[in-house]
Amino acid sequence: VRMGVHPKVFPDRMHTSVSN
Repeated sequence: VRMGVHPKVFPDRMHTSVSN
């Protein structure tokens, strides 16, 4: 899980999981 990568690169679901 790299915070440097923007959510646009990864699916929304993945970004949400990382955010949580």
